Amino acid sequence: MRKDFEDAIEEAKKNKRIVTFSFKGAINLIDKSLLESETVKYVIGCNIGIYTKNEALSIQPFNFKNKKAGILIVTTKWILHCFQLLFDNKIEQMNLEDINNIESKGNFLSSVLRIQSITNVMEIDIRGNLVTEITKLLHELKDNSKNVVIQTVSAVSQADELAKFKKLFDDGILTAEEYEKKKNQILGL
Repeated sequence: MRKDFEDAIEEAKKNKRIVTFSFKGAINLIDKSLLESETVKYVIGCNIGIYTKNEALSIQPFNFKNKKAGILIVTTKWILHCFQLLFDNKIEQMNLEDINNIESKGNFLSSVLRIQSITNVMEIDIRGNLVTEITKLLHELKDNSKNVVIQTVSAVSQADELAKFKKLFDDGILTAEEYEKKKNQILGL
C-alpha cells in the first residue's frame, strides 16, 4: 500500500474516523486506483450520496435512503467515495477543480456537508466537529490547484513572450539591446 494512503488511514483510525476491517475491499480498490501524481490527504468512513443537481433539490438532510456507507478519501486532485454494492466495490469521484460550492447543515453531533460541482452534488453525513476540518482542507486544496494553474499559465505566458521577442530580434526588428531589455523585464531580472 502507498505510504501516503497508509498514513492517512492510520491517522483516521487514531482519530476514530474509520473502522478498517469493514472496508478492506474498498481500501484495496482505492489503493490500486490512486494516481502517482496525487497525494492522499484525508480519510473518513461516512454515508455519502452523489446526486445530479435536479435530484439534489429534493434531498432532506440526515435522510439515509439515497446514501451509501463507505470511505471518503480526499486527495490533492479528487474526492473519492468507495462503497460496496452487493459483492463489488465501486468508486464515485469528484474533481477538486470542478467544485463550485461547499456548505454544511447541522450541529455539533451530526452534520451534512454538501459539495457542489459543475454537474453533481455530493452529500456527506459526518460528525459535526469534522465539518470545519474537511471544509478547510477542501478550500486549501482547491486554492492550491488554482495557484498551480496560474503559475503554469504564467510560465507559458513568459515563454510565449520570450519567443515572440526572440523572433522580432531574429527578424531584425529589435536590436540586441532592446531584446535583452525585454528579456530581463519578462524574467524579472
